[in-house]
Amino acid sequence: MRHAFLVLLFITLAACASTPLPEYEPATPDPIHTSRNSLDWAGTYVGVLPCADCPGIENRLILASDGSYELHVRYLDREAEPRVTNGSFAWTYDGNHIQLDAAGDNAFFAVHEGSLLRRFADGTWPEPEQAAQMRLHRQP
Repeated sequence: MRHAFLVLLFITLAACASTPLPEYEPATPDPIHTSRNSLDWAGTYVGVLPCADCPGIENRLILASDGSYELHVRYLDREAEPRVTNGSFAWTYDGNHIQLDAAGDNAFFAVHEGSLLRRFADGTWPEPEQAAQMRLHRQP
């Protein structure tokens, strides 16, 4: 009985080993459920982003449904009035991120429910403990 079980186990393992594994295919974005078409993203987002040599940079970003934006930026200890930039933004291929044009320093954001998460200038994303500092929140 014991030998029959071992033979059966060996045959099963041999059959599994000869079955080719499917080739790796990179994940493709879900075209149905993206930030662009699932979220109410147009609106005004505000927050104070970190600054290397100042208390912070106040940001107010207004996204319009036609792909245009208005960005108000003010260094907290240096400027009384914000600098205002107008331009356009583009959605990435996956529909979950936006990038401002050159007038907006090509700033890159992940679009979440009720907030935008800014990517660092070097192209990296903030660690979870830094994410709160890099987030602009949607205003009602």
